[in-house]
Amino acid sequence: MAYVAEITIDTRWQVALEWDAPAIRGPSVIDYNLNPRSIDPNDIPRRGVFDTNRIAVPDFVVIAAWMALSKRVRDHIEAIEPGRNEYFPFELARKKSKKPLMGPDGNLLTDPYYLLNVTTRIDAVRIDRSVISPMGRSAQFVFALPYRLNEIVLDKSMVAGHHVWKGNKHLTGKVLFSNELGEWIIRNKMRGLEMTHLREE
Repeated sequence: MAYVAEITIDTRWQVALEWDAPAIRGPSVIDYNLNPRSIDPNDIPRRGVFDTNRIAVPDFVVIAAWMALSKRVRDHIEAIEPGRNEYFPFELARKKSKKPLMGPDGNLLTDPYYLLNVTTRIDAVRIDRSVISPMGRSAQFVFALPYRLNEIVLDKSMVAGHHVWKGNKHLTGKVLFSNELGEWIIRNKMRGLEMTHLREE
């Protein structure tokens, strides 16, 4: 089994972040979805801010359409899948207030968050076992545009040994987590994500 991982739109568990350096143009998430490659660290601002009275920040946040992670999530992914993804640290702060900011563990936030660049692309959708929207079919190609994600089936052999990846032609731009990683997130009651289980065969 695997999970499609998407930043939640539930305002109870999400904060609206922006870079505190408008003169620095961060990388386009759309560009990197279509052309996966390493990011130049100089393109990443070093500070993200938000204007809210929220006391604590969840483990998963979004900034400029990019998924970002708490240190404990970053450390866990790197432990089970070392060296495959790129992580770029940035500081989190309130935009107009000096009020202390708490991390997802309930303690004062002192660690950075990490912009996640998923560099692995896998087209693992089994077209023969999935329900695909007619919008995803053409004379030459079949793109995995599902009516519902729970109607998508992945090729188990193609994703074996991977914990974080993105779709390329199939499920373009979607971040996928292994069952092991997804269950760890659920077990630890981490907030900020909505995860949809996909079958593997």
